[in-house]
Amino acid sequence: MRRAIREAIALASKGVDRLVIELPTGYGKTVAGPELYRAYKEAGMCWRAIHVFPLRAILHKTLERYRGEHPDINFTYQDGDVTLTQRGYVKDPLFRGEYVLTTIDSFIHNLLKAPIAEWHKLFMKKSRAIHYHQPFAYIYPSCVFFDEAHVAAQEESGKMMAALRAALNTLKGAEIPVVVMSATLGQWKYEVFKGFTFIELGDADAREDKRVVLKDEEFEEIFRETRYETKAIEEEEVERIAKRKAEEGKRVLVVVNDISKAMKLAKELNAVLIHSMLTRRDRYRAEAVLANAKIVVGTSAIEAGVDVSFDALISSADSVESVAQRAGRVCRYGGSV
Repeated sequence: MRRAIREAIALASKGVDRLVIELPTGYGKTVAGPELYRAYKEAGMCWRAIHVFPLRAILHKTLERYRGEHPDINFTYQDGDVTLTQRGYVKDPLFRGEYVLTTIDSFIHNLLKAPIAEWHKLFMKKSRAIHYHQPFAYIYPSCVFFDEAHVAAQEESGKMMAALRAALNTLKGAEIPVVVMSATLGQWKYEVFKGFTFIELGDADAREDKRVVLKDEEFEEIFRETRYETKAIEEEEVERIAKRKAEEGKRVLVVVNDISKAMKLAKELNAVLIHSMLTRRDRYRAEAVLANAKIVVGTSAIEAGVDVSFDALISSADSVESVAQRAGRVCRYGGSV
């Protein structure tokens, strides 16, 4: 377990109930969830956990990993996918399980008195028949983890960020422990997560009020020999450069901020395609061949929950946080570009 994760667990054990863990891609933030839960539970601050994800794809992968690595914890899930029950997973719309993995939309519904299991009653004008107190009764004694929180800021409509703010205010009022995990939060984090203790990496150890900076030499050693080269190119050059890099034996990731452009590029490059509007079946098919694909084309949906590494990245010029997140998909495990 890496140094900054150990620090987060130590703070949780001491009762620090507001944490922002902002650490690089591949550092091990998500897999630390069960250990943070154990720390809060032993400190008497909760006796169950709810782990909130922005995307179903991340939830499904994490659920499978958690159940294999932590057989002593009862894991359940809540999202729109009922097929997971055929593989032995328990769907949990009321959040009754010990450790529930859920999407942010399901969590917000249950938290703000519109339980996902009875959502249809709102349209049937039977609001009095909605048992909103049941899921909230299970949320109240929990610790809540928001994973890949940067996705909320990148969602164009702003609805996800509004939902995150509303959730944080409600959880704060209920004195529920909250941990936020991300690799690339912008300056907005200091306003949205006001009062939280931040944990991040730096060139030297430093401890201030509400901020812990740690130097992790072991993690740095993995990337000590990695060298990144950057170059600005025109949009019309993308196809040619991607093909050339692939012919050189490089694995290439192309990320653009428009689904129609991504679909067109994927067709022209005969590449694997990842975007947020894929059906569940198509997403599974795409992820099944990612590890061996020469060229992958995607939108920002590939910035989170895809645990593969590439040799070259071609990215549209988007926010600094988005580009940094995408860069984390290059030489993910060290090596050279």
